[in-house]
Order: sequence, then C-alpha cells, then structure tokens
Amino acid sequence: GIYGDDELLEQLREEFDTPNCAEEGWECIGTADSDPYWCIFVQVNPKSELFGATRIFQNNGPDDNDLTPPPFSNFLNKLDEFLIAFVKHREERDDDDDDEYF
Repeated sequence: GIYGDDELLEQLREEFDTPNCAEEGWECIGTADSDPYWCIFVQVNPKSELFGATRIFQNNGPDDNDLTPPPFSNFLNKLDEFLIAFVKHREERDDDDDDEYF
C-alpha cells in the first residue's frame, strides 16, 4: 500500500502530529502532479469534525500536511483556481512543448 506494511502504518500514526493520513478515515483520492510519491487524502468519516478536509502526504519523505479545511468543496474550489491559472499560463506561453501533460 501507500504506507507499506501495517507496522509502518502504526509507526506513522504515532510519529506524526494528529491529524495525519495514517489515522482512521483518511482515504487516498489520487496523486499530486505526475509524482506518485505525493498523495492527496480526504477525510471520509462523516462523524469526524474534519469530514471533507484534505491532506497531502509524501510517502518517500515522509511528509504529511494540511491541504484544505472542510468541507470538501474547499478542495474543489482550490482545484478550480489552479486549473484556471494553469490554462491561462499555458495560453500566455503559447508553447506546445508541454503537450504531454495535457
């Protein structure tokens, strides 16, 4: 898995401040950029005060940080802002060399 074995998962739960992606209720929803080592997690437990929050975890670091607070719409808004800025940047560059990323 993303964390390795159950022993490493337990170690990460204990070593990182809370909240962290190794705790219950955090599910990986994808990787960031084209780097498989940066994973985006969302809190899926509806009873958690962090329900809908997102975190970013670097599994070869390791590093575990807040990305967006709940609700999940904050993540979607951040993603939308990024995509608008990215498209604008691509249009201003007028460079076809990066077509492999789109």
